Amino acid sequence: MFWRVNDEMELYWQEWLPETETKRTIFLLHGFGSCSDSFMFIGPKLAQQHQAQVIAWDRPAFGRTKRQKSYSKETLAYFTQEGLMELCLGFMNGTAKHNEWILCGNSLGGMVAMSLYLQAPEKITSLLLISPSIVDANPPGFVKYLAGAPVVSYLLAKSMSFISGPFSMAYFDYKKILEKQDLVNAYKEIPKQPYYGEGMVLFTRFNSNPDLMQSLDQFKCKILIITGQEDKIVPLAKTRVLEERLKQTNDKVQVSVIPECGHTAQEEHPDKVLEIIDAFLNPDMWNDPKVLYY
Repeated sequence: MFWRVNDEMELYWQEWLPETETKRTIFLLHGFGSCSDSFMFIGPKLAQQHQAQVIAWDRPAFGRTKRQKSYSKETLAYFTQEGLMELCLGFMNGTAKHNEWILCGNSLGGMVAMSLYLQAPEKITSLLLISPSIVDANPPGFVKYLAGAPVVSYLLAKSMSFISGPFSMAYFDYKKILEKQDLVNAYKEIPKQPYYGEGMVLFTRFNSNPDLMQSLDQFKCKILIITGQEDKIVPLAKTRVLEERLKQTNDKVQVSVIPECGHTAQEEHPDKVLEIIDAFLNPDMWNDPKVLYY
């Protein structure tokens, strides 16, 4: 499905619904280089197990969201951090069946989820963060400058694939991921989208990551952090720093570490992720270490 922003931009999104009526809305936010298909193994089950409307989108420049060669100044603003927040809230208000939301974000999507909480804390009851990129999230200035060069970012886009390119390091064992044919096919299809390289140029040019470490005392909702013990992109040590800082002002923070798992637990170990989320959202199992910790 597509959600129309204006004449120049349409956002691709997926929705999973339970067989019964919905009681909550869960938004799934993918990471850098990824897309809504990253949640294909947990989206449908989250909908059934939690009577939830589950929505996943492809943020501008990623996935199947439509791109074009050039944009007006108004549309280009949606590639900035401020514009992305406006776009997210507009999309969520336009698609959600409920006024209170649970946000689930992986990597860069975790950063987006936390940024959205600061924009609308009254709407967000829980954050489910899978290997969130928060601690030391901004690259050195010269790296961002090089990546933002049109030729460099275009070549990066063309070589990028979580399955076979340099981002295969996102997995603990990417050979097992290759056995998940539906996921492999989805990732192979994304770089074939029209103006995919041009979209990456715009992302690297306009994107700026907020320093959320300076705002952690503002997070008062329930927060679950799931991370892979073998995560090479956001190492466990960085997640522990985030955990420690959050717990200084929030006693509703839980962390679960999955062994033999890399940066995208929802793809490598979807059943474990679902089990952990189930326990987290179930008050009777809130402090059960056998379920929450691997």
